[in-house]
Amino acid sequence: MLLTKKNVNSRHIIGEENWQDLQRALVKLKPHYRSVIILRGLNELSIKETAEALRCSEGKVRVDFHRALQELKKDTNLKEGWESYE
Repeated sequence: MLLTKKNVNSRHIIGEENWQDLQRALVKLKPHYRSVIILRGLNELSIKETAEALRCSEGKVRVDFHRALQELKKDTNLKEGWESYE
């Protein structure tokens, strides 16, 4: 999935520098983690919808989303705005 600002809900639109940081950090993630972040975090799918899209369990989505967020937080300045998803 191509990640563009158009994919992101208005409450998640961030400055250009932070947007570029996010894209660089997403590329470093494992492919499954990246998919979970894009579907769950950016496209705002529910845990159930994300699990169905990725053909995995809801528990795996929860765990992988949490782990992916931890990695993103280490690699970027994005500390706020994602807490509501955890």
